[in-house]
Amino acid sequence: MSHVCISASFTYHFPSKHMYIFMHGLASINYDRFSYAIQGGAASATAFLVPSVVVRYNLEQRVKALNLWQDKIYWHERKLGIRFDHHDNPDLANIDFATLSKDLNAANTNLAYIVWSCKSTTRMLDFLDQVAKRYRTQGTANGVSIDEVSEVELLLLEAHAHMRSWNAGLEDRAEYLSKRGQALVQTVYSGIAQRDSAISLRLAGTSTSLAQSSQSIAISTSRDSAVMRIIAAITIFFLPATFTAVNLLQHDILQLRRRLRRSGILTVALAILSRHCPSHFASRGRYAASMEKERERSPRNIDFGGR
Repeated sequence: MSHVCISASFTYHFPSKHMYIFMHGLASINYDRFSYAIQGGAASATAFLVPSVVVRYNLEQRVKALNLWQDKIYWHERKLGIRFDHHDNPDLANIDFATLSKDLNAANTNLAYIVWSCKSTTRMLDFLDQVAKRYRTQGTANGVSIDEVSEVELLLLEAHAHMRSWNAGLEDRAEYLSKRGQALVQTVYSGIAQRDSAISLRLAGTSTSLAQSSQSIAISTSRDSAVMRIIAAITIFFLPATFTAVNLLQHDILQLRRRLRRSGILTVALAILSRHCPSHFASRGRYAASMEKERERSPRNIDFGGR
């Protein structure tokens, strides 16, 4: 919808039959379009139809806006799969409900604005009807013929009636689309609840499987605990004897080590002796043999018994 904010004043000069228009607004593309539409109204059958050109321009822009928001609502309904004339089955997990909620809020806000604009246009048309009725008095006072005054008055009232009907239809359409948008909001809330419920069910299923796993682990642990109690009982029963046997075994091992150490020392000593003793005994044998020979060579001492 092309919004434009202007202020305008219309002054009609009866002798010259000219309509003087003074408009003030912010320079923009929409302002230029609006000014062109006003200039086009100058070619109307009477200059008094120029103010109604403003109303007609607003109604045309309102139609474009309603078409836009109706399309958006239609596609949102398709996205949620709630239209009876289409068999859409969307996955709620894949719907971006945050963005959808923002779009629906924008649609409902703009539709509410259009409804308010239509009500404002109704009041504007009522004011223009009063201007058309005063035209009879002012035209007669300024020398305009009765036929011309009646013709212009009828033309203005018919134009206003046409735009009033058009405006009422747009207002009804905006209210209808607004209700569809509000219904979509409820559908979105329901979809969010269903999605959260599905997530909760999946979490509950996961929790159940975890609980079953924990139960099986607990059962296995209790079985292992029973086995460990049996092992502990057996250990307690045989621990003293095992401790004694271990002590004896350790004592025997120490004795064996000592014996091995002693036997090792003896073995080393014997090895040393076996290496040195044969030569010693051999030398002593040779010495004894030589002495024996010396004795045989030397004369024997004869004792004659003399003093």
